[in-house]
Amino acid sequence: MKHLEPKEAYEFLQANPEAVFIDVRSEMEHMFVGHPRGSILIPWVDGPDWEIDPHFVAHVRKAASVNRPVVLICRSGRRSADAGLALEELPRNYASETALRYRFADDGAGELGLVAPVSEPFCGKCSRIRLTADGKIRTCLFSRVDHDLRGLLRAGAPDSEIAAEVERIVAMKEDGHHINDSDFAPPSRTMVFIGG
Repeated sequence: MKHLEPKEAYEFLQANPEAVFIDVRSEMEHMFVGHPRGSILIPWVDGPDWEIDPHFVAHVRKAASVNRPVVLICRSGRRSADAGLALEELPRNYASETALRYRFADDGAGELGLVAPVSEPFCGKCSRIRLTADGKIRTCLFSRVDHDLRGLLRAGAPDSEIAAEVERIVAMKEDGHHINDSDFAPPSRTMVFIGG
């Protein structure tokens, strides 16, 4: 996070037209005090309770979409600074971690994770498979294919045979969910039915 003086912020916004200019003040201030041209309102703290909006990071993320710079503004700079701290992304703990994690601005004791597999796909690093309640392996939440393990388990197959079957299935794991492909077809069962 970088603190900008008003002139620096103006120059940055002029030089970076793709940047998202966010007014973090309250809705009342935005409406009655006025707001900078081109800014969008995403309050950091707003009435009637005057508490930090727990959805602030998600709203900014949606507004900024894919890697657009964000400039925050308020009257004193205090709310902008606090909100900016909340937007500081934490490093991933491991390559296949699904959530983009952000730390909270207050005491740093918590964090917020956003999972956005369509706008921020992690398929190339995904190491997940799911074993459903009915004994099927699903290699992707969006896969249209279930692989049956229940037959082997019920037949009393040895562990080595079950392990070999799991390895065979994992080797066929999709390279991605293909949601944005023109020929994408949704899976036969939704996440709630497969343990997603």
